[in-house]
Amino acid sequence: MASRPQKLMTDEEDQQGVEESLATGGCLWMIKQGSGSSWLGLTLDRIDIAAHRHRRRRRRKTSPEKKGTLRMATLRNLKIKTSTCKRIVKELRSYEKEVEKEAAKTAGMKEKGADPYDLKQQENVLAESRMMVPDCHKRLEAALADLKATLAELKESNEQGAEIGEAESTITEVEAIVKPTEE
Repeated sequence: MASRPQKLMTDEEDQQGVEESLATGGCLWMIKQGSGSSWLGLTLDRIDIAAHRHRRRRRRKTSPEKKGTLRMATLRNLKIKTSTCKRIVKELRSYEKEVEKEAAKTAGMKEKGADPYDLKQQENVLAESRMMVPDCHKRLEAALADLKATLAELKESNEQGAEIGEAESTITEVEAIVKPTEE
């Protein structure tokens, strides 16, 4: 039968409580909980259960049939990579719209002679929005390279499907976005 966790201890009771708990075998680990002055004791039974679950999960991940298989490009992987590129393009457009909106808001605040503190905060918001665009471009370039590699591997193995045409159109769309920024 699993026992309940030990009560929360203050800093004064901390050292003495740990020694008493370890002496009786009631508490194995002390984990910091919340603020700097409270500790939570976990009982041995609960830790054994958690460790057993962790070992079971780990065993499932390293099953023998998956251990020796090669990573082959499949139509499913191609579809995932195509969707990733589309999602990043959507994110990029969203960030670009946000930059335009925040720039207009900042310009409007400057025209109206807004409070310097509010203006500074708005400029910080605009700077953060602008920082997201190059990051999004880098992720898009990486996703595009990954998609091209997967598509080439599938074409090499003579795979066919609607996903290939969709991937090719996505590559064309993404290259149109990526190339103007490189020049």
